Amino acid sequence: MVKLNKSFVDNLQGTFKNKTFWDDEIKGFGLRIQGKTKSWIIKYRNKSGQQKMLSLSRVGKITAEEARKMAKTTLADIIINHNDPASEKTNYKTLMSISELCDLYLSEGVLNKKPSTIMNDKSRIERHIKPLIGSMIAKELRKEHIDKLIIDIISGKTAVKKPSGKLRGVINVKGGKAIAKRTLEMLGAILEFAKRRNIITENPTIGIPKPKIQSRKEFLNISDIKNLGLNLIDAQKLNYNEQAINAIKLLLLTGCRKLEILSLKWSYIDFQNQCFRFPDTKTGAQIRAFGLGAKHLLEYIQASNNSEWVFPSNTGKGYYTGIPKVFKKICNIYPLKEDLTEDTKQNKRITKDICLHTLRHSFASIGADMNYNELTIAGLLGHKLGSVTNRYSHTVDSSLVYAADKISLRIERALEGTETSQTKIINISRGA
Repeated sequence: MVKLNKSFVDNLQGTFKNKTFWDDEIKGFGLRIQGKTKSWIIKYRNKSGQQKMLSLSRVGKITAEEARKMAKTTLADIIINHNDPASEKTNYKTLMSISELCDLYLSEGVLNKKPSTIMNDKSRIERHIKPLIGSMIAKELRKEHIDKLIIDIISGKTAVKKPSGKLRGVINVKGGKAIAKRTLEMLGAILEFAKRRNIITENPTIGIPKPKIQSRKEFLNISDIKNLGLNLIDAQKLNYNEQAINAIKLLLLTGCRKLEILSLKWSYIDFQNQCFRFPDTKTGAQIRAFGLGAKHLLEYIQASNNSEWVFPSNTGKGYYTGIPKVFKKICNIYPLKEDLTEDTKQNKRITKDICLHTLRHSFASIGADMNYNELTIAGLLGHKLGSVTNRYSHTVDSSLVYAADKISLRIERALEGTETSQTKIINISRGA
């Protein structure tokens, strides 16, 4: 038995699979350690003589002194009023609604998730889960309810478009199969969490087929990239946002993900070794090679940039985020009057249904057409592929820089209109 206080917690060393330290002053007050999880607990007997255990709080959420006061108050209430808080907590779990379960999940079930993932989870919970099934008791949720949830999301029952309250801000909640699929996957994770906490006994999402989504198969070949380059030149003439124009070029020249480029800081860029040193990506901290084509553009941007961000926000702090709307407009530019010929008159240059992520796929396709193997392309894209991750996670490989040079310079020439050969499109069936 020890004195459970701040000093004891701070000086506690070692790893314990399942260990409880009991306080030498407050009988029944303890500190339970299960792996990395530390919790303040109390142990008592109810009026029937049954021994019960109750978790008061995680260590860190309240101080040791606050935990001691809570333990004294709770144990005194048990003795004086014959309360049984552990049983009451169990009863609460039995009656917990889906909304309450979602709140608990966001509070205690997302500790290992990235902030951007948690933000997406919150959005799907508030926009789809709570409005459709939030009032239901978690233990009463059945497969038929989840089937109906999917149908309602696909049909747009929860879709809404309204002002957000911010300047020019809009809340645009969409329906469709893609949203339904992601919401089902997230709900499955929430219910697995509930199962571990003994709130439910079975996860009803298991076995429910996910909505099938038709994946985009469009890639840009050299001719398409040349047309995109012409549109980008016209966009400059039309005074489109230069941040967006340069970000679109850099996405295509590197094959990086949208957020990796938009949130890029100059401190992440190693010009000498031609690599990005990302502190965090979809697959964790990573070193990613970039080619001379990207280096040329980055040096051009740096010459007139005093921000910590490569693409700083036009207003306030942070990085620029308006690229999706500008990209859509750029793709829909018709040739300007001075560019018109009989072949291009009234015809768009870009006729494929593309999005920003198409630029990443196009980089991979150009690399494959230049006979770079799958592992090289995976290394350039930052895919998590076992040995590839281990091989490229600490230093940048010179062969990757060489490949990045060749691919990015070819794309650079296409954007400038000096690359004329056609690119054979090869589908790279890898995770984005």
